[in-house]
Amino acid sequence: MSNPWDVPPWPTRGDDDAEKTHAGIGGVISVWSVVESELSRLYTVFTDRYEDLEALMEFGDGTIFRTRFETLIQASTRYFIRCPNQAAEGDLHRISRLLLGFADRRNDIAHGVVTRVDSLGYFRERLDPAVRSHPNYMLLPPFHTRKKHDPNHGGPAYAYNYESMFELRKDLFTIAIYLRDYLNARLPPDLRDEWSAGVLEPTGK
Repeated sequence: MSNPWDVPPWPTRGDDDAEKTHAGIGGVISVWSVVESELSRLYTVFTDRYEDLEALMEFGDGTIFRTRFETLIQASTRYFIRCPNQAAEGDLHRISRLLLGFADRRNDIAHGVVTRVDSLGYFRERLDPAVRSHPNYMLLPPFHTRKKHDPNHGGPAYAYNYESMFELRKDLFTIAIYLRDYLNARLPPDLRDEWSAGVLEPTGK
C-alpha cells in the first residue's frame, strides 16, 4: 500500500522555463518552514512555556529536522505524563509518521538541481513525444549523490516539475493547518489563533 509521502511518478513533461521550476522549489520550502514554525510553537506548549522566545529557539537548536523532531517528541512524552490524553497522543503519533515521511520529500526539493532534460537520452525517452522538441526543465538529484541514483543504471531516484511540487506544497499546507488545529486544542480559548486570510495557501498553478 502506498503512502502519501512516497516519491511521485516521473513527470512526462518538464517545465518550459527554469524559473517556473525554481518557483516550485520556493513554494515547497516556504510551506515547510511554516510546518516547522508550528512545531516550534507546539514545543513551547509541551514545555509549559507557550511562545517563550528561548523555548522556540531551543526547538531550533537541532541541526537537522529529525533531531529537532525528536526534541519535540521527548517534550510531548513528559507533557502527556502531566496531562494524560490518549486521543491526543494517538493523533501526534499519526502526524509524526506524516512529518517524517514528508521530510524526505522536502529534502529532495532542497537538495535537487534544476536541469534541462530534453537533450539527455535517459530522460528524453521518458518524455511525452509531443514536448521533446521544446525545453523541458525538472528538478533532479545532483549526480554526486550516490544514494539518490539507481546503482544499476544510474537513473535518478526522483524528478519533479512545477506541477508535482505544487501538489507536494498542498500536502504540506494541509499538515500545517492540522498542526495549528492540534496546537489550538492544547490552548485556552483566549490564546488560540487562526490563519491569516490566504497566508501561503496554494490556490492555483
